[in-house]
Amino acid sequence: MRRRIREAIVGVAAIILLVLGVPLAVVVHRSALDSEVVELQATAATALSEIEVPLHPDRLAQIAAEPDAPERFGVYDTDGSKVFGRGPATADAVVEKALSGETASSTDAEIIVATPITARGSERVAGVLRITESMSGVDSRSRTAWLAMGAAGFAALGLAWVIGNRLARLLAAPLTDLAESAAAIGEGSQIEPRPLSG
Repeated sequence: MRRRIREAIVGVAAIILLVLGVPLAVVVHRSALDSEVVELQATAATALSEIEVPLHPDRLAQIAAEPDAPERFGVYDTDGSKVFGRGPATADAVVEKALSGETASSTDAEIIVATPITARGSERVAGVLRITESMSGVDSRSRTAWLAMGAAGFAALGLAWVIGNRLARLLAAPLTDLAESAAAIGEGSQIEPRPLSG
């Protein structure tokens, strides 16, 4: 009986941990991904301050050589052709969206942020800055958080086992006494009155 009570308590704790833990793990990964996108957008905003219109590959090469330049970036003109840097030869969906005047991002295979380049004092889009980053940073942050969550889950299961053990002992003791008394009566022995168990 003690074993069944303990297993029931640990089983309920495990189910609760799974029901709460899986959605929490998804939220943690999404939060890490959103954080990386925001950081990449900040990097793009800093890089935009260096880029001048009209776009010249030589000037863009000088910007790329600076120590604080983004590692993987490309610049596209208004017709979607790559002027400089890394990326597809023609505009992809993220760059096309940025050409319409709004910052765009994608998190499919890698993190991509595309920001419109405008001439100073003008709202006219003169090109697009496209920066990419691998998902390794997001995956690393997510794994670290998941390991911490897993360790906390195992600690919670251990605590549930300790509580279940104690509770099983408390709940089973009066029933064990009752079974012993019934066995004694069955054998024809005289039994002493038992104290109230509560």
